[in-house]
Amino acid sequence: MLIFWLFLALFIYLMFVFYKQFYFISVDNTLMFSGAPGTSKTLNMVKMGKKLFRINKAHVKRKNFFARIFGKEQHELPEMYSNFPVRLGRYKWKEYVELVDDLVSQGYVVIAKGITPKDVVQLIKEHYQEDEYIEIDRTKFCKPLKIEHLLNQERLNYKSVVLLTEIGKIASQYDWQNLNVQQHMDDFVSMYRQYTQGGYFLCDDQSSDNVVVAIRRRLGTVINCLHFRKFWKFYWVKMRNITVSEDIKTIEDESAEDNMRWHLSMFPLFHRDYDTYFGSNRYNTVPRGQDSVYTGFKTNAILKVPSVKVTRYMGQESVEGLLPKKIRETDDIKKNMIKRF
Repeated sequence: MLIFWLFLALFIYLMFVFYKQFYFISVDNTLMFSGAPGTSKTLNMVKMGKKLFRINKAHVKRKNFFARIFGKEQHELPEMYSNFPVRLGRYKWKEYVELVDDLVSQGYVVIAKGITPKDVVQLIKEHYQEDEYIEIDRTKFCKPLKIEHLLNQERLNYKSVVLLTEIGKIASQYDWQNLNVQQHMDDFVSMYRQYTQGGYFLCDDQSSDNVVVAIRRRLGTVINCLHFRKFWKFYWVKMRNITVSEDIKTIEDESAEDNMRWHLSMFPLFHRDYDTYFGSNRYNTVPRGQDSVYTGFKTNAILKVPSVKVTRYMGQESVEGLLPKKIRETDDIKKNMIKRF
């Protein structure tokens, strides 16, 4: 009997040691992922966001079921809002047909997979340019997150989930003087749980230091990702917690990489939740230059960013040396963000 208890104790100890080697993601109502490009920060944000969205949606459906029985007020169902497309599932056939009819009634030329006949598809492609018609299927995406949401100009649904990638580009530390960031966006993040009555705000950036400090303090825990690896449908990445509190940043285990723990997970088996290169079309408008060729191992040239001179005089401001933007920063409403959404 004594040997049995010794083996049981040894087994529990080994399981505990094994458990401590791995990182398990936990979330409050706000959470941020950080890491260099390609370290799975957006991947893990999407996986966690979809999980929380399913939990909240099921919770509201249960509440509405009992509300109908007892004649109480019902809540609207939660939505997922994101500044990049995230796949949520597939439309039911009835919903799909209603969507197509709605788009046609708005004047859009639509190619709907499974509805539009093949000969009509061919005619549309022959007589219309690619940007003059919409191709859709039954894939259901999240709702687009708008700047009006972040600045409290438009409300979100009850218990909704927000995914915000590259938050440092939207609320940069260099924008700390922007009153819209200081007042409206800061209020949105700090009161998000109150306003949505239990919703979740998830974001990511390559470094938490890129985010304006007023919002950075609201995020609490930042999960830092490092050394992403994958094999077939499995992936693993090192993670650690960075806790931001007041003006103090605490990095778990003294920032030692050896003390980071592995997080193991899987990609979706039959579909993808989002396009890892969702922003690649921004680069399509950048013109291609003429390349030169090195002829030896030596060079005296060091790349230098042109200086920008800002002159202010009697309330007027002039800028010299600022290069024009070649990146496309707007979406085609017909191709990417349909009005119905």
